[in-house]
Amino acid sequence: MVKEENVKTYKRENSLFNFIDSHLREIKWTFYGVGAVGAALLLRNVKPTSKFSCVKDIPEKFVHRHIRLQGVVRDVTRDGRLLVDHIPVYTLPRLPFKTYVPESSGFRELLPVSLAGVNPITCDEPVTPDGALTSEATINSSCLRTSEWLSQHTLHRHIWFRLMHCGPDESLLCHVHVRKRFLWSSVNKDLARLGLCTVCVDLPEPDSPTFFAYNRFIHKLIALESNASKKGIGVWKEESMTSRIKTRMSKHTAFLQEKKKVISNLLRNPFRKKKVLSSKK
Repeated sequence: MVKEENVKTYKRENSLFNFIDSHLREIKWTFYGVGAVGAALLLRNVKPTSKFSCVKDIPEKFVHRHIRLQGVVRDVTRDGRLLVDHIPVYTLPRLPFKTYVPESSGFRELLPVSLAGVNPITCDEPVTPDGALTSEATINSSCLRTSEWLSQHTLHRHIWFRLMHCGPDESLLCHVHVRKRFLWSSVNKDLARLGLCTVCVDLPEPDSPTFFAYNRFIHKLIALESNASKKGIGVWKEESMTSRIKTRMSKHTAFLQEKKKVISNLLRNPFRKKKVLSSKK
């Protein structure tokens, strides 16, 4: 019985090996076909050669998976947005008949990138200790604006930006990294650490796939903002006694000048008030 079972297994093995030897070319081509189909699907999802110049061009999967993209900052707007020239993963060779647009011309389409969780400080925007903007207080004159700091540290430099969330106004909120010497530094965290912005807590909906990662990132920015407010850095820097006295003195002198103007006008026309009263009668 044992010999018969051994003979059967031997025949099965021989038949399998014979089938593989006789159909070796077909098996190779099937493996090649499966690999080619997998590579095509991977290239279709990753889009290594596509260059993004508009928020609508970026697939939703990229935002949901927080894909990292790279580019060069060409301009910084006054509201703190970075206009980025996106660099694809693989750049195709330039064809001879394709028209080339130089970098100096303004016809190149740039990708607008907003800093996630950053409420930029624009021209003479007052900030309270709660982070709200009011019309009563004023920013310290020594404090840099967000756009000025961004133009100093990111303009014409290579950056990596992670897609965090897509806002309702089609704004691309990203976590931006720029290289400083040998390390990559977070621009969002640097602004919050230096007190050059306030943290924007507009979170996406809880059903959104980007909610948890964005929420964790906002909590980190809030912790850095609280440290900056405790240290009194940037926007949170309190005015000194001399600056307060100067502002009060300037207001007092302006008030006195206005009073002098009114008195001088009355002295020039002393009967103006009587004429007005007589006309009313």
